[in-house]
Amino acid sequence: EKVPPEKEAEIVAAFLKELGVPFAAGIAADVKNLHNYAVRGIPHTVVIGKDGKVAHVKTGSSKRNDRGLQDLKAAIERAIKG
Repeated sequence: EKVPPEKEAEIVAAFLKELGVPFAAGIAADVKNLHNYAVRGIPHTVVIGKDGKVAHVKTGSSKRNDRGLQDLKAAIERAIKG
């Protein structure tokens, strides 16, 4: 089901709240961010540290990749701590 752009942020915010995600998530308004963050696949996760620098990049799902999920969680924890 296609989500209208004006509802996308609302749906994502509700989903993150339901999961108890303690950090912000952004939604690209256009394809500029795909180029800025060198997106090569979906899902594409970019962890940005408190200093505004890219701290970690992950392309692909972590659903069946325990090591990838552990690395992502560790990167998020480091970014939150600063």
